[in-house]
Amino acid sequence: MTQSARVVIHRDGDRSTEEGGGGRAEGGGTGREEILPALSPPTRLAVCRGLLYNPGLRKTSMETSLHRQLKALYCSETASQEVRIDGYRIDAVDRGRLIEIQQGSLAALRDKVRTLLANYDVTVVKPLAARKLLVRRKKAGGAVLSTRYSPRRETAADVFSDLVHFVGVFPHPRLTLEVVLTLQEEHRAPARKKRWRGPDFKVLDRLLVGVESRVTLKDSQDLANFLPSTLGEVFSTAEISREAAVPRYLAQKMAYCLRKTGAIDVAGKQGNAWLYQRAAG
Repeated sequence: MTQSARVVIHRDGDRSTEEGGGGRAEGGGTGREEILPALSPPTRLAVCRGLLYNPGLRKTSMETSLHRQLKALYCSETASQEVRIDGYRIDAVDRGRLIEIQQGSLAALRDKVRTLLANYDVTVVKPLAARKLLVRRKKAGGAVLSTRYSPRRETAADVFSDLVHFVGVFPHPRLTLEVVLTLQEEHRAPARKKRWRGPDFKVLDRLLVGVESRVTLKDSQDLANFLPSTLGEVFSTAEISREAAVPRYLAQKMAYCLRKTGAIDVAGKQGNAWLYQRAAG
């Protein structure tokens, strides 16, 4: 496994890197694990500017601080951010490669990316929250009432929950999907419930506090690397779930993506359960 790194963006603007062992997603190997390149001073300034939630700052767009900070990590030149290409607004352009940061569903990017791939190399950046600090405020711009860490910790394998809507485009020779495991802050304020079971808060902003690692996915073999090596020649989603220590629903989404991209083949059925095997070659 390639050695990964944990990058922390401190509130005073410094950046430190802690070398760690090869991190892997819950449930097996990942694709190509890489360390984010060292930030130049202009990039570091761009990333840290607005790092803290500013209660007096009036938001003028729907863009979160997290989205803006990730753009700065991938492209330090502000002139190369938010550019228009072939009728589309692109988050950033770095050395001819189009970069799209997607916090929401990958499905929203599917048609746009498919069109752009005809003429351009594209990198889609998918941030996941490896750790998230929840900051509750009295109101927007108000005092902090409490802070706590979310019990939910995402891993690189969680990308399959979203990838099921993107396998019509991925893989592609000109497309790179980067899963970025981030440390985040999420600022919230009370809000009236719109539904009986809906949340009683609204999200004011999300901020990037650090980057633990990123996993680069380029082809079906990178997806197949998520399968645990302990699986037998023929396996079911129940066995993927058990060996990879992921929920059954995520194992099912994983199997769907792997089958659609040609990484695994259907090997038959056992009762009502489909059986799979790794694709030859």
